[in-house]
Amino acid sequence: MIHLAAQYFLNHKLEDAELKRHVALLAHAGYECIYAHSRQGLRTPYFSDGWWHAIGVMLEECRRRHIKLAIWDEDTYPSPVAGGRILEEHPEYTAQHLAFTVLDAAAAKEIDHSCKCAGKIIRAFAVYEDGRIADITGVCGTRRAVPDAREIIHSAYSTQTKIGSPHWRARYSTRQWALMWTPAEACRIVIVQLSREHGRHELDLLNSDAVKAFLDSTHEEYFRRFGSDFGKLIPSVFFDEPAPDGEFPWTGVFAAEFQKEHGYDLMSRLPHLVLDISGESRQVRLHYRATQHRLQCENYLQQVQSWCSSHHIQSIGHLSRTEYLSYCNGILWPDELACCRYIDIPCTDPLGAHAAWRDTSSYHTGLKVVSSAAHLFGKEQAGSDALAVTGDSTSLADMAFHLDYQMVLGITYFNIHGLFYSTDGARKDEAPPSLFYQHSEWELMSAVLERTQKLC
Repeated sequence: MIHLAAQYFLNHKLEDAELKRHVALLAHAGYECIYAHSRQGLRTPYFSDGWWHAIGVMLEECRRRHIKLAIWDEDTYPSPVAGGRILEEHPEYTAQHLAFTVLDAAAAKEIDHSCKCAGKIIRAFAVYEDGRIADITGVCGTRRAVPDAREIIHSAYSTQTKIGSPHWRARYSTRQWALMWTPAEACRIVIVQLSREHGRHELDLLNSDAVKAFLDSTHEEYFRRFGSDFGKLIPSVFFDEPAPDGEFPWTGVFAAEFQKEHGYDLMSRLPHLVLDISGESRQVRLHYRATQHRLQCENYLQQVQSWCSSHHIQSIGHLSRTEYLSYCNGILWPDELACCRYIDIPCTDPLGAHAAWRDTSSYHTGLKVVSSAAHLFGKEQAGSDALAVTGDSTSLADMAFHLDYQMVLGITYFNIHGLFYSTDGARKDEAPPSLFYQHSEWELMSAVLERTQKLC
């Protein structure tokens, strides 16, 4: 059983001799497994021939040193878009979410509203004080009503113009979805748009086909090249903070799945997601999150776990930032503890030095969640993406305190965060600082790791 893994940050041009030297250093220090982690600054292109050569070099050196080499499933983080490949090849798999706009409307006064979000208006509703909900989608449409620029044009719209033809021209290139309506009585208007404007999380995790495309692009590629070592020298694959996009994630089959699961129509009740209209509002929200939870577990977590199981490796990783359960548990991964059922070693990511300070107990929550999940679902271990962002002056004593604290809360799988291939240039200023040979106390690291391994 592995207790000590290293997140080896590959963040420069990868050279054979340096890779071999680093693997030897990590093995000597007591690490049992190395995650080959593509990281910002990587100059050897991800998934290029150079990348695969570097993986092969590390694999053979790990074989010589009797330690494991594991897969990091993404080009940096968060998982999972395979370095952008999935959406470039399949834009239809882009993450979607519902974007809501709520407007107050007075009786007999026209509402003329242009939406800031670019997504299509899929529904619009008038919600009256007595709880009535009326569908007013018919008063919505698109327009180009606001000029982007006004300027003097000298051409006559020909590339061969020899005599100037100056005239004013306004450009209206931005299309906006809009609503124009005059209500007969006062109400609140709820506009619902389907948005594909994403932030950090780009792939539609609620879509089984999207996740399969990701597995085909990443996991299958590793297996094609190194499959004979799966389950032996290659024990696991790690995912880092996958999540849906937006406060109200969506996918094409969501409404049909909701109807199948809860027995009533969601589309006509969408205003309940953002307004307290009646006693039904809480039920609709609860059922919405239940369907979101099921789709994310079935289509992402279970599909990834099933692939790993069939290829004799473990699915390991952490979901959202679990110190913020009031946010993440309700929105990104509803009932996050229950999601851990579908992770072979559920992990958390306790960022910062305060992850073990007495007066910052919210930062301990993730450790308790994955430890509880391991007990509830019969997992052999609970894990931590440990020691991340602990500060520029983090000493071995600080590290030992953090690791001890996390073991007290039930952690026995440590994926130590931040062992840098290089601190060249701006790398030396990245958070966290390197916990590898560049650290002033590296020569004594083996004492901390040996003690931690025995306690685990």
